[in-house]
Amino acid sequence: MNTQQLINYEATIQFALGDVLRDLAILMHYAEQGQQPDTTTCTQTLQHLSVFQKRLCALEQEVLAVYTSTQECNNGKALTAQN
Repeated sequence: MNTQQLINYEATIQFALGDVLRDLAILMHYAEQGQQPDTTTCTQTLQHLSVFQKRLCALEQEVLAVYTSTQECNNGKALTAQN
């Protein structure tokens, strides 16, 4: 994982989070008015949440891959040191 990859993850996650936060503000406005949001608003919110979740999962997989390879490398060094 390099700096550019992390910058890309940061940008896409921030963008997706912005959409989710805007949707949350809209939902809060409906709630304050004692109203239920319309179907379009709900659909849009669900889509934005899905995109946000997918981007977080992609970052999670990347970090997990780095962690796993680091652990394997460290385990290999430990085994070499024992021999």
